[in-house]
Amino acid sequence: MNKDCSLSLVVAVADNGVIGGNGKIPWRCSTDMRRFREITMGKTVIMGRKTWDSLPVAARPLEGRHNIVISRNPNFQPEGAQAVLLPDEALYQARKKADAGEDCEIMVIGGRFIYDMFWAQADRIYLTQVHLSPEGDRFFMTLDELLEQGWQEISREDVSAGPRDEADMSFLVLER
Repeated sequence: MNKDCSLSLVVAVADNGVIGGNGKIPWRCSTDMRRFREITMGKTVIMGRKTWDSLPVAARPLEGRHNIVISRNPNFQPEGAQAVLLPDEALYQARKKADAGEDCEIMVIGGRFIYDMFWAQADRIYLTQVHLSPEGDRFFMTLDELLEQGWQEISREDVSAGPRDEADMSFLVLER
């Protein structure tokens, strides 16, 4: 089994640290959704059940990616995705898939508790800074807090809001 897979977090964070509110992303930015698709395509994505539930039904499972959903419910059976109970089981299944030819970068896509489960093992963060300060009930670290924890900015692209975006964004890659 391929144990050399990298582990990346993929997260969009508002300037005030908000990543969600009431089970939803509190903004619409199709430019960020295109970036998300590009960086996760062909890879394994690991998410929690609430993130799975927040996806539009027509978008489940995320096409072109091996979807793994962590749920405490042993009877949970997401259509088109693989359900697991534990983070270690998710990594085992992702690495097993990588042996079958899948790109060996495992992408953790949320939510907040799932990010916490994989935080210590993560090699990279694909961070979208959404330049808004919405209300929310789920938070992630701000860029300044990440840099204080030893993450280093590897790349940055500042993007003006397009016609289907509610805000300007910055796309960053951080590594430690």
